Amino acid sequence: MERVFTTMKITIEPYSGGTYTAECDAEHVSEVVRMFKGLLVQSGYHPETVDDLFTEEESWFPDGEQDWKSIVKKSEEDGS
Repeated sequence: MERVFTTMKITIEPYSGGTYTAECDAEHVSEVVRMFKGLLVQSGYHPETVDDLFTEEESWFPDGEQDWKSIVKKSEEDGS
């Protein structure tokens, strides 16, 4: 089976001006995150600030016990 790569392009246009664009064959989401972090640094954010914001503390499943099915089920039960 042939592997198909998705090309991902992200463009940031800060209110302060400028346009920052990056593009890659997004074989894995980690490549997209790395690309986005690079764009944030290029557009003026400090690298340490960017790294601090992409931490495990703000992950979707910080305790590792939940999965997407339990979130969907709870959402359906709540009517949201």
